Amino acid sequence: NSVTDVVIQDNIFFNDFEVTHNFPHIGRRTMMLNARRLELDNGAPPMILLAIEDVTERQLADATIASLAAIVNSSDDAIIGKDLNGVITSWNKGAERLFGYTAQEAIGQSITMLIPPDRQQEEREILARLKRNESVNHFETVRLRKNRSPLEISLTIRSRRRTSWSMTSSSFSR
Repeated sequence: NSVTDVVIQDNIFFNDFEVTHNFPHIGRRTMMLNARRLELDNGAPPMILLAIEDVTERQLADATIASLAAIVNSSDDAIIGKDLNGVITSWNKGAERLFGYTAQEAIGQSITMLIPPDRQQEEREILARLKRNESVNHFETVRLRKNRSPLEISLTIRSRRRTSWSMTSSSFSR
């Protein structure tokens, strides 16, 4: 039996049924199908409501995002995302190793938790530069680990978009 026969005869519906097909003019595409039987009150034969969505591009984007996330998470460098208010939005394994905070502990906190009291002005200066659309490259400074011990680092900060920044920290010794 065809899918339409099953939907009509057995009143079966399906949601998010994925089909990949090679189309002659557009190539290989992945489609998401949803179907259900419709019966009208006027005695007309049952019909099928069929919704088809091409999800090929979304699946490719999801795979790319997953791949990039794996690269970021496996980096030895600390890669930290923060918003315009300096609130930490992402925290990779390298940041966990370097600073001693887990992602769960760091995300949602102010980035200033890593900055020694005598260097708090650096964050204001960094934000001012980023608001002027300037990057911060290899800025040598000191930050604090969870145990409050100082850590000499080199910061590189790039604007990701107008609402947030990503920061890469690498430790170094003199």
